[in-house]
Amino acid sequence: MGVNFLSTNNIEWFYQTDKQWIDDWIDSAPDDEISDAEYYCYGEKQEPTNIRNNYLKSLLKISEDQDGYVFLLNPDVKTNDGEWEAWAFGTKLPGAYRYRSFEKMMRVEKKQALTEIEEESNFLSQSKLKLTKIMLFILLSPLILVNSVFVYTFRLFSWIGSLFKPKA
Repeated sequence: MGVNFLSTNNIEWFYQTDKQWIDDWIDSAPDDEISDAEYYCYGEKQEPTNIRNNYLKSLLKISEDQDGYVFLLNPDVKTNDGEWEAWAFGTKLPGAYRYRSFEKMMRVEKKQALTEIEEESNFLSQSKLKLTKIMLFILLSPLILVNSVFVYTFRLFSWIGSLFKPKA
């Protein structure tokens, strides 16, 4: 997902900039309390809806909203080094992919971006090959047609010529 980070002058608390988004999420989210085991599950096994709604009001918004996604930092959950938990929060998930740190989130986002670029590159390569074949066919079609017309014309004239040859 392509996200534009905010400059340090524009970073604000998520609740101040997107109160309605948070209220909508809280209104639609289940009231069940998320256990520590569910919440602190990171990586591919995590469930994006397993977020703690009370954290939504303390998140720091560090990116622009891009196609329903935003990057956030959570000061309520810190690593032993004091680094804040990072969220890729979005309406299409719905919920958040949470990471132990901003660095971890950026490593995963980079890997996903490189995979998307590689997939697009492969698609474009295949498309170029197909386009090249189509263009070659279009370019050669008149030559094939002319050649076919020439061959049939030659055969036709040969046949007509054979009609007028004296038989021995």
